[in-house]
Amino acid sequence: MPAAPGSAPLLEGIGLNTYYGQSHILRDVSIAIHAGETIGLMGRNGMGKTTLIRTLLGLTRPRRGRVLVDGKEATRTPTFAIAQRGIAYVPEGRGIFSNLSVAENLAIAERSGARAVATRWTYDRVLELFPRLAQRQSNRGDHLSGGEQQMLAIGRALLTNPRLLILDEATEGLAPIIRDEIWKTIRLIRATGMATVVVDKTVAAVTEIADRIVILVKGEIVFEGSPAELKAQPELMHRHLGV
Repeated sequence: MPAAPGSAPLLEGIGLNTYYGQSHILRDVSIAIHAGETIGLMGRNGMGKTTLIRTLLGLTRPRRGRVLVDGKEATRTPTFAIAQRGIAYVPEGRGIFSNLSVAENLAIAERSGARAVATRWTYDRVLELFPRLAQRQSNRGDHLSGGEQQMLAIGRALLTNPRLLILDEATEGLAPIIRDEIWKTIRLIRATGMATVVVDKTVAAVTEIADRIVILVKGEIVFEGSPAELKAQPELMHRHLGV
């Protein structure tokens, strides 16, 4: 369940303006992610979703604006230090180590984090979650299918035992049966109380799982509200999400 009102957001961006060269990508974007909530970050391609994530994680620096972690300044904090504060990222390209085995990719990420023992993610628990990985522990990362690579990327992120998991293009390009398995996994993660940001174009799946929807258009937030509030505006959904 989301954190109680009044508590500091786990991760927050305030008035973010991010550029690539002379191109103004994010325009005064403010977003707050609270402990335990699931946010669906949506929008068409090229609207700034990945740039927003990269800015929040310190991978791309904003020209103006602030990033806070647990209410504390983190705008210039190195990405590794933000990760150490309990934030895990599954990037669109998955970022697995292609020359390492499945077992090695998982082992290098494992740490206890601050989670209770009963809810802690371990190597064995990840293999139980993704039986395909259990069958391919000795396979190199570049010998896996796209779906298996996504499972490995998610499993590796879970093994850091984060408080917040960010998934960029969670099911992009995956076969329907694999997409269903990923959505099942995200629902399970949500049920553990871990905060989650999910970037995906599958409107029905995102609105079914999210507590809050944020839509970006040309680097600006044009909608922020509950799935029910979004569904009550079909014209907005059609204009910005193509449904």
